[in-house]
Amino acid sequence: MKWIAAGAALLLLAACADNEEGEKNIEGTLNSISVRDTLLPVFVGDNLSEEDYQNFHEDATIADDYEAEMYRVMVTEDTAIFIGDDEVEIEAELSYPVSDFFRIFMQQEVSARVNTVEEFEEEVMTDIDYLVHQRPDFTPIYTAEEIYLGAMDMDLIVDGYQEYLADWDEAYSILAFADLPYSQANIDDVRGEFEDYHYTGEGFLLVDVYFNTEAGMFEDEVDAFPYYMFLNDSRVILETSDADELHQMLEEEGFEEMRSIN
Repeated sequence: MKWIAAGAALLLLAACADNEEGEKNIEGTLNSISVRDTLLPVFVGDNLSEEDYQNFHEDATIADDYEAEMYRVMVTEDTAIFIGDDEVEIEAELSYPVSDFFRIFMQQEVSARVNTVEEFEEEVMTDIDYLVHQRPDFTPIYTAEEIYLGAMDMDLIVDGYQEYLADWDEAYSILAFADLPYSQANIDDVRGEFEDYHYTGEGFLLVDVYFNTEAGMFEDEVDAFPYYMFLNDSRVILETSDADELHQMLEEEGFEEMRSIN
């Protein structure tokens, strides 16, 4: 593996760009491969076409002139996080793995723009025989001073979950959308409403929580919070803001609530 830095002229242009309003050190998309890593992989780009990607594993010569640019970003308690076109700063109680907060953004590979704490230098990887976004382990690491994330798409969340559920027999999920600050305590509270249910057959139930945040990510999609979507791999069975209605539907679909014995 060999690292090359951009030429002096390009570095000068990058340094000047940092001073221009709206320009960020790193501009790319979050990568979905390392969704459980403690560093955020930001893929800037490479020189492969869509056809090259499809043929990569069958034709190793495609990698002969492969070049790619990607970075891993460390988030700290001092990192400022902004979401959406309006760049609304949000408050989040982050805990490791830090990517728990960023997981849904990574799954949709939203745009990501990062200003770094360290002095930034553009670096391009060459002389490698693998796709860098699939193995980001050796990419440069920077600490994030600010991260600007693209908006979420609720339809893509549903589509992605249904694709995941299709790999299992009798799998169901509740997607809970909450208008609360992001924190592990709030995740546990929302999940706790339904986590005691089990399926009377061979299937199972997953409960996942999505936060509206100060950026109002889902306000245009729902009438009221909390908002629940109960689904399997083929259909959305129920959409409601009434927890009692969801409890009833779970029982109709063959779920039973395990009640604790005091």
